[in-house]
Amino acid sequence: MGKTKELSKDLRDQTVDLHLAGIGYKTISKQLGEKVTTKAFSPYILSQLEHVSRIDVVWDEYFPESLKAETHSKRGKGVHRRVESSSVIPGNWPEFLRIEDKKAELFFFLATSVTALNTGAEPTTSEYTVIMHGEKFRSVEGLVMAADSSRSFSPLEKFGQGFLERLVGIEMPHKLLERVTFVDTPGVIENRKQQERGYPYNDVCQWFIDRADLIFQVFDPTKLDVGAELEMLFKQMKGRESQIRLILNKADSLSTQNLMRVYGALFWSMAPLMKVTEPPRVYVSSFWPQDYAADTSRELFMKEETSLLEDLNQVIENQMENKIAFIRQHGIRVRIHALLVDRYLQTFNDKLGWFSDPYEVFQDIVSDPDKYYIFKTILAKTNVSKFDLPNKEAYQDFFGVNPVSGFKQLSSHCSWSGGCLLEKLERAISHELPALLSSVSKAADKPAPVKAAPAPPPPLPGTCEGPGCEGKPKNRWRKQ
Repeated sequence: MGKTKELSKDLRDQTVDLHLAGIGYKTISKQLGEKVTTKAFSPYILSQLEHVSRIDVVWDEYFPESLKAETHSKRGKGVHRRVESSSVIPGNWPEFLRIEDKKAELFFFLATSVTALNTGAEPTTSEYTVIMHGEKFRSVEGLVMAADSSRSFSPLEKFGQGFLERLVGIEMPHKLLERVTFVDTPGVIENRKQQERGYPYNDVCQWFIDRADLIFQVFDPTKLDVGAELEMLFKQMKGRESQIRLILNKADSLSTQNLMRVYGALFWSMAPLMKVTEPPRVYVSSFWPQDYAADTSRELFMKEETSLLEDLNQVIENQMENKIAFIRQHGIRVRIHALLVDRYLQTFNDKLGWFSDPYEVFQDIVSDPDKYYIFKTILAKTNVSKFDLPNKEAYQDFFGVNPVSGFKQLSSHCSWSGGCLLEKLERAISHELPALLSSVSKAADKPAPVKAAPAPPPPLPGTCEGPGCEGKPKNRWRKQ
């Protein structure tokens, strides 16, 4: 069969209109003077995407024991034809569809053609990209980044070689990167299991979340659904809601009315995930170097990009204050954890008798800590908020990995000369870190000292400078 040329846009539109009017493809070919082939399907889909943002292609299917399948089989056999991209569409279309195998082959061919279409910007990376400062533009492999002790990525080796192969560093000589490092993580996968990634995705994200000053969550206007993986990520970011910024990208692909609908749908999807009084900041624009699409809110998008850069700059300026606040927050968590472990250990020692089984006693305490007032005792005796307490189930896993016999009570860590470790931690949380934060804030608010002007050089002999020197200068060496 010879090659056929691809139909133009006008011929494709005429073909679809005539077919919807009930005219067969053989008649359409004669009327238009062109061979109508299956090459018209994919270009037609692309032409429709110029007017809409989404197209759903649905294939029907006859189940073997259904009434439709039985009726379909009674219609007889049709003509066998090979389904290829250059095949001419049969004139007797119903006769061709009588063969179920050919119908399935046609649907498979068309579905493959649709999935191969390039419909615009798509997430093509499954890597973690770290953009950092360097003397020249170059790429650094993840294995090299983890092995280099001068960098801060050595702890990532614990996630395995499979993850390090997906870690890439990019160095470039940019002044902004001297103060900030960007990390681009892979998008969430809502229709597949995490095991298919080959590494612990949530654990890796948690490592980067714990070290981030600002977290950008980017959404596509056509993908606002929330699945298990995204929900788990937001649970990991609990307590860091002030650092989260939402970005609605590709906003110029929507009309103003549809953009407002998508904006509302985004908040509707995020509401169950972020249980905060004040909603997070959402930046709406198209963040890529190309110009905005015509007839869109160009001025709004430019202001949103400017606000995003100002927000980023403010975080960079407050980087030291945020780091001190994070250290204090981490110290509070360590203090609560130490108090809980000490309370578990004290309860275990009190309940353990001469003839008791240590394993059964401690399992009873861990499985039902409320019976022994573990958490209520911590809230009553110390300045601890109930909202900062971890889940009770977390300590079942913790003591399953770390046996209670490996811990000592906090009182055993006290000495006459050095004091107690817990007291030092509480002093740092209550006094030292707040004082340090206050001093850093005052130093940042204090204006830079004005550089004093250099003192003028002394006047030369026989010269006069300054007030009262209007007359002729006197020469002290000449006899008056």
